[in-house]
Amino acid sequence: MKTTIEGENSVQVTNLFSETVKSNIFKLIKLKKQNMDINKLRNIKKNMLQEDYEFLSKVYGEPSRKFDYTYIDNNGNTIELKDMTPLKFTEKHLSMNIEDFVFISNVPMFGRSYGEKIKNNNSNLVENSTVEFLHISSNELKELAIKQLKDNIPVIIGLTIKKFSNFKNGILDTRLYDYEKLVKYKKLTKEEGLTIEDIILHHYMTITGVYIEDEKPKRWKVEDSYGSEARINGYWIMNDNYFTDYVFTCIIDKKYLSEKQLELYNKKAIMENK
Repeated sequence: MKTTIEGENSVQVTNLFSETVKSNIFKLIKLKKQNMDINKLRNIKKNMLQEDYEFLSKVYGEPSRKFDYTYIDNNGNTIELKDMTPLKFTEKHLSMNIEDFVFISNVPMFGRSYGEKIKNNNSNLVENSTVEFLHISSNELKELAIKQLKDNIPVIIGLTIKKFSNFKNGILDTRLYDYEKLVKYKKLTKEEGLTIEDIILHHYMTITGVYIEDEKPKRWKVEDSYGSEARINGYWIMNDNYFTDYVFTCIIDKKYLSEKQLELYNKKAIMENK
């Protein structure tokens, strides 16, 4: 889909849409309390979803069913793909088995212990879906990310970019601003921030490179999803301190897990209700 003004400035649209959806929720709850037949409720919900689709389509346009895609390959050749659908593109170009990629996380909160496989339903996916992840230390998470990068496979990460970020210069670094001296700001630890939801996972990006010095990561090259004109040519430079404090999850091919990590991941997950 083409970039729109509303898409780049979506706060007001999000607020209006969120209130519309919540208004519909109250209507459904009220009708359910009146013992309305479940099938009638589902039909009403279906109509509400149609209205939601119309709402968003008027603002952003309808989703494209087909698309053209042009790129330059490693040999400098221009490749044009015409009249593609998402399924056709996947069948032709997806060479990896996505089932091999799993969530590996560092989210120290609610008394979680490292080495646990956790399942929770705090998800915006389809109804009744859950997310499972192995909870490990931040240093272990970095090691896995580096292993995958060394095989030229980028690493998708989930994080927050609302803290210590400079959008204009594309920098993520907890040393950017000295708030503690200026206003007596008191920084929460990662565990404290997650536990009281001062920090949350709200954005996904892709690590495409890492600078290592004395066998330790110093900086990470991170591609954002806002095009080449945003940040610095579409990329952030993320200091390793930011990874420690504000990166929560990496999507890793299971083959990079150690024998012990794989054994832990293969265990039955602990269901966590949040």
